[in-house]
Amino acid sequence: HSFARFGIAPGLSKNQLNALEASPNFKAADLILYAPRYDSHHLEPTRRFIQKVRQLGKEIVLVSNTAEFETPSWLPLQDHLLLTRQELSPETANAEAANWINPRLDDLNTSLAMLAQEEGVAFADRFSVVCPDQEAACVLLLPDGRKALYDYAHWTVEGARHFGTNLFSWLETAPANQAQLGASRQN
Repeated sequence: HSFARFGIAPGLSKNQLNALEASPNFKAADLILYAPRYDSHHLEPTRRFIQKVRQLGKEIVLVSNTAEFETPSWLPLQDHLLLTRQELSPETANAEAANWINPRLDDLNTSLAMLAQEEGVAFADRFSVVCPDQEAACVLLLPDGRKALYDYAHWTVEGARHFGTNLFSWLETAPANQAQLGASRQN
């Protein structure tokens, strides 16, 4: 698989849709992963986007919001932890991260999973890629100690490789895991 990124606002203006549809990457793609930073007022535009992409003969996967982390200081959480601890292993940082998850995304990601189910498209849970066990740990630092995120939610290059491997594995096994993946955050 090859991946291409196209920046598009969740409001999905007609100009953005036309530009996307005209792009060589979109024309060549069989599968579209749609993953903006959603908010509750983006659900209906997202539904229209799903329908438009399917009308164009493309398969689409709706991807949830990623985990976001609050912080006790002006620094990103991983930097705060690194600067306030004498020693910080990836295991300790990742366990601490579970205490700082921004809860605003829970209901929204559930709504996105329901939208995917209503529209009959696959749902990839990006939140669970970062927080496979949100009660116990989230990935702030990779096993080798490098940062997985550079701020509250955006992946570093190394983090994107790490998290992308999990998403890629899911794509390789789709559609067998699609229904199961869509239900994972609803339970």
